Amino acid sequence: MKKLLFHLFILIALSLTAYAQDFSWEWQNPLPTGADHNDAVILSPNKFMLFGNGSAVTVSTDAGTTWSISYIDPQARDIYDVIFPDQNTGYVVGTFGLIMKTTDGGTSWVEQ
Repeated sequence: MKKLLFHLFILIALSLTAYAQDFSWEWQNPLPTGADHNDAVILSPNKFMLFGNGSAVTVSTDAGTTWSISYIDPQARDIYDVIFPDQNTGYVVGTFGLIMKTTDGGTSWVEQ
């Protein structure tokens, strides 16, 4: 009887720890994101920017080693074309009349 209770205790202990897993999801492939990119710009040897669907702006400031993603339009309209006359001033255009401007190298955007 003691052996049966011991095995039952071990079984219960193992089953409780099996559910104590920590799941933290991280995007794996394709990197940096699975969103469609419609245009890109290289502002310096280290700063790359990708523009795409859902108003996604993906930026790398270390020559593509790491990327950060932001969404510049609350309506999530797709971005199709980008122009930066200089490193600070840039314009994006997209679906449903989207026109936005930045004067700080893409940190903030204002609808035009």
